[in-house]
Amino acid sequence: MKALGELDGIDSLITDLKFVINYVRNHGTPRSLLRKLHKLSMLVWAGTRFGTMFICMERVIELESALRKLVLHEDWDGFLAKQSGEAKTKATRFRGLVEDRSFFAKMKKTGQLTERTYATMRICDSDIYNTVGAVYDFF
Repeated sequence: MKALGELDGIDSLITDLKFVINYVRNHGTPRSLLRKLHKLSMLVWAGTRFGTMFICMERVIELESALRKLVLHEDWDGFLAKQSGEAKTKATRFRGLVEDRSFFAKMKKTGQLTERTYATMRICDSDIYNTVGAVYDFF
């Protein structure tokens, strides 16, 4: 999964994804708006676990419509008006990524491309299955 994440194109997608996740988690107004708009919250990746970025990617895809509603919400406009300098640049970048349909399309396509590898890794990481048998059945 690490090698897949380092492929040209996917690496920049992951950089943008990390930015979106961090932005929501580190700013009170976007975080509280997202809580109002959807029951799920952003997940945080863990560098010590394989494929967590792909798990986070799945969650952001689930939150796509809520994120779009977030940047169209009247409270977002008030939040954006209070920003200045670098903070405003980051808020504008966040809004641009959330409104960019190709950003979500790339994540969905990446999910399709990595689905089999990801599923196999999840089975191997599970304590529920007899790993060798589960992987054999899977393939």
